[in-house]
This record gives sequence, C-alpha cells and structure tokens, in this order.
Amino acid sequence: AQEIREIFTHLGFLPDEVEMIVRRVTSDKELWVRFMLREELGILEETFDDPKKVGAIMGGSFAVGGAVPILPYFFLDDVHAGLWAAVAVSLLFLFGIGVGKSRLTKIHWLRSGLEILVLGSLAAGVGYLIGMGIGHLV
Repeated sequence: AQEIREIFTHLGFLPDEVEMIVRRVTSDKELWVRFMLREELGILEETFDDPKKVGAIMGGSFAVGGAVPILPYFFLDDVHAGLWAAVAVSLLFLFGIGVGKSRLTKIHWLRSGLEILVLGSLAAGVGYLIGMGIGHLV
C-alpha cells in the first residue's frame, strides 16, 4: 500500500486522492497484483494469438510463396527457360505483394512494390550465394 501511495504522490495526486486510490486498488487482490506488476516491476500482460490460426496462416503463406517459383517448370520443358520464367514470375509476385501491402501501410504503391521487390531479391540472392558456398564445400 505504501508503494502505491508513493507512486501516486509522485504523480502529483492530492493526499485524499491517493488514499482513495490505495483503498480501491488494495480492495481487489487481482487488481492489486496487476497494478504492482505493471507499475512497480514494469511487467506488462501479454496477449497471444491462437497458435493454430497463426500456424495455418504461416503455412498457407509459405505454400503459396513457395509454389510461385515452381509453377513455370510445370509448363516449360526447357530447364533454362523455366529458370528465367521462375525468376520473372517471382519478381512480379514480389512486386504484387508490395503493391498489396501499400493498401495497409498507405505508402505509395510503386514505392511499396519496389521495396518488397528489392528485399525479396536480396533475400533470394543471399540464399543463392549460401547454397553455392555450401555446394562448393560439399
């Protein structure tokens, strides 16, 4: 109770206001514990999304994102043509994701599209270089 008094006195509350707050907070054990965790210890309550829902969304996203570069190989017989088609389709897909993101972030669609395109290309490039490095080691 004394710690609650000190906190609200420091915040500038009048003594009678502080006592009213102390009585209210200490009258409810759950409120008192929550208050002390948050105000004294700085521990905030966290909420977590449903793990099944998050897992389903992530799994679906990976499935869709992983299918995009593979699709051209189903329609082209030449492996080199398939590779270039996969790169082109992937770049278009990344740009499209960025354009879609602009609806949420309110950033200009071209800037958002290019941002995701560049970041995705960099990630793919790093993955390619790591794969090449591992290929040379093995």
